[in-house]
Amino acid sequence: MTPDLSVLGGSPSAPQSWNRYAYATGDPTNRIDPSGLLSCSDDPDDSECHDPGQDGGTCDPSDASSSCNVRYAGDGFTPMPTPGCSVSGGDYQPPGPPPPTQTQTPSCPPKDQLWIMAHGENAGTVAIQMGLSGPAGEADILALSAYESGWGSGYFVQPQGQYTGNAYFNLETTKSSKNPNPALFPYSTGWKPARGNPNVLVAQYSSYFASTESFAAVYGNLFSGNTDPLTFGTTAHQNGFGINPTTFASIANVLLNCLTGGN
Repeated sequence: MTPDLSVLGGSPSAPQSWNRYAYATGDPTNRIDPSGLLSCSDDPDDSECHDPGQDGGTCDPSDASSSCNVRYAGDGFTPMPTPGCSVSGGDYQPPGPPPPTQTQTPSCPPKDQLWIMAHGENAGTVAIQMGLSGPAGEADILALSAYESGWGSGYFVQPQGQYTGNAYFNLETTKSSKNPNPALFPYSTGWKPARGNPNVLVAQYSSYFASTESFAAVYGNLFSGNTDPLTFGTTAHQNGFGINPTTFASIANVLLNCLTGGN
């Protein structure tokens, strides 16, 4: 049976070192083991037990008779000589700390980039009018218009015949025998009947900006000063917008990251 080759293992030059259970290599009268790892002379003037970083010396981590103090690496098993101890003809230097982890800012998806380029300035202007200052307010307006309009591809956004489209927030009302001609929303240019239900009317606008201003005029007081995406989405859902608050918050957070560069 061969013992492991380690600082606690044996050395031919110190036969007692093969016995791992013997204190100070079997000579407790004349020797000490202050580190619990190496036996050395109990003479305080003997450099055998001194820190080789101060007194010099050579070190073989596998040699139990070595005069070097030996430390262990973070795994608790790998022997590591103290700094300043000569190992294989060179000065031993303990490993430095690992390099810091570089956090990469998530890239902005192309779809979000294009949406911001097309509508960011208008959304930011209206967000300020609503008391939603800062990039978070702009992101909320952009996210709600993107969600409601299918990122600009919705049925009520595209102009068709006499209808101007641009219904980025799908603001709607209903008509009845008692209310056959409901008043137009602010900034709107007319109504377009919903598909499958001519009594449901969706307001049409001349531009994204007009649609956004209309949203602010009708619903602005409900959102004033509240830029938290999840709360904003919940408020919209509770007031008739067909959105899922959690999904809305996810869209708004991505847009906010794009607007701020992740900062």
